[in-house]
Amino acid sequence: MKSNWLNKVSAVLLTTAILTGCGTSSAATTNASSEKTPESTMDTSVATGKVEDETRTTASEPVDRIIVAVNSTATDCSPFGTISASRMQIQNALYAPLFYIKAGDTIDNAKPYIGKSITAVDDYTYDIELFDNAVDSKGNRITASDVIWSYEQCAQFYLFSPYQTDVESFEAIDDTHLRMVVNKKIPGTIETLVCDSRLSLINREWFENASDEEKMKDPATTGPYTVKEIIDGSTVIMAAKENYWKTNPEDMNPTEARNVKEIVLKVVTEESMRSIGLETQELDFASISVQNLHRFFENGKANEGYNVLIGSVTPTFNVIFVNMDENSTSLFAQNENLRKAALYALDSEAIMLAAGYTEDTARVLKGFGNSKTNGYLAKWEEEDYFDYNPEKAQEYLKEAGYKPGEVEIRVLSSMMGSDAVRSVMIANLEEAGFKVNNMAVEQALYMKYSMESAEWDICLNMKGFYQNVLQVWDANFNPNAWSNGSVCFTHDEELTKLLFAAEDDPSDANLDAFNQYLKEHAIAKALYEGDGISVAQDGILEMNIGMFGFDPSASTYASDYVSAPAAE
Repeated sequence: MKSNWLNKVSAVLLTTAILTGCGTSSAATTNASSEKTPESTMDTSVATGKVEDETRTTASEPVDRIIVAVNSTATDCSPFGTISASRMQIQNALYAPLFYIKAGDTIDNAKPYIGKSITAVDDYTYDIELFDNAVDSKGNRITASDVIWSYEQCAQFYLFSPYQTDVESFEAIDDTHLRMVVNKKIPGTIETLVCDSRLSLINREWFENASDEEKMKDPATTGPYTVKEIIDGSTVIMAAKENYWKTNPEDMNPTEARNVKEIVLKVVTEESMRSIGLETQELDFASISVQNLHRFFENGKANEGYNVLIGSVTPTFNVIFVNMDENSTSLFAQNENLRKAALYALDSEAIMLAAGYTEDTARVLKGFGNSKTNGYLAKWEEEDYFDYNPEKAQEYLKEAGYKPGEVEIRVLSSMMGSDAVRSVMIANLEEAGFKVNNMAVEQALYMKYSMESAEWDICLNMKGFYQNVLQVWDANFNPNAWSNGSVCFTHDEELTKLLFAAEDDPSDANLDAFNQYLKEHAIAKALYEGDGISVAQDGILEMNIGMFGFDPSASTYASDYVSAPAAE
């Protein structure tokens, strides 16, 4: 079987933002004031997610239960469910990719999952061997043809865009051997393709014969857990497999450890209630906002009874995209000065602070990508990157041919985001002379509208972690993945030429040329990147935070660990 993606599917999800599992970041609803706060002097350097207590011993057997708060009401456990905060927790426990690779590691450090080994034939070609005894929770074998079909399904359901943009061909040699040929040498490309938690590798025959009800509530899972119970919009309970098909510990990766028998995902959409749930011992783990950090972490250490991790191996960054579709009704698409007026109007630092961050826990960005990601150039920090300037914004509005109050723009955002952030953005844009139509919509509607150029002029988005800034750019601006040009509907041959040049030769000059082009033509503006904050009860001695959020199965528990007694 061979799959060549010559005909690309219609679009990909904009919200790779949510790939941070149950992290809140700016996606948490807060009551933060839009006023700037004083610079924090909090010492957060020791918030490592490890409990330093020599009197606590590690549990020698799996503990009974952990209650994990998630901020999304999506409780669909089917293999190809829509990405959400809860979905990433579900996905990580129920469905296996080919390999497990820690963030920042290379293919040389890949650990087995469904895949047993991977060998680089050349810079573009990889041979993959599967375990010959890999089966799902219903006993169905997972073969090479199932793997390829699963990749295609993930792309078809708009879950995994790298398969569309990065894979030249994927061929089954026999039941346990495959060959993947990629079309670029960007560092991190093959790692993402084989280990991404958005992938659900399942048995095709089971899926095609299962009812919708079975797919959602009793799926055949390939990960280390199965679905025990679902209360729609409220709770998902996942149970560790007692007779997991892997028996040799040397073949297992950390997620397969099953250090907890039951993972209970409890929907808690209000961030303040997640903090209260931790305090009242109704939750064992939650991600919180910076605003509530003081409740669990003071004077450089976690408060008694808690384990705190500040920062993440999966940093996110917040970004503004501008509608570039000249065939849409958006005034921005054909008016560069109007775009510059909007981007200069937005105060990145004020937006960051409105989300509840401090300068210790977030950083304003000066280029499109994560500042700690490979390829992000230090020189950008010294440049003007639409630095907040309301006077310049007003000048560009005038040069665009408009007077204050003459232009109404539609600002799209998810209601999962911060009201305080929206308030700052609206105030910024109105100060520059724009009239603002605040389109804060439910997440499902946001997903739909974000891919339709007729619906918005500016879109507030959050992007997830990649190992290299080129991967970030490729995921958003490679036209091969989008039916309408790119994440913001560009149809720009020069932009694409600069992208491919940087991918072929990632020199500083080529990297800078692409970033400068985005800036010069006011296509997008990265705002800030924020550290995730994870809080657990101190019976969780070490939190394992994987590429896509908290991993209860791989975390370390104390021998005297007792799950949230108040939740009984």
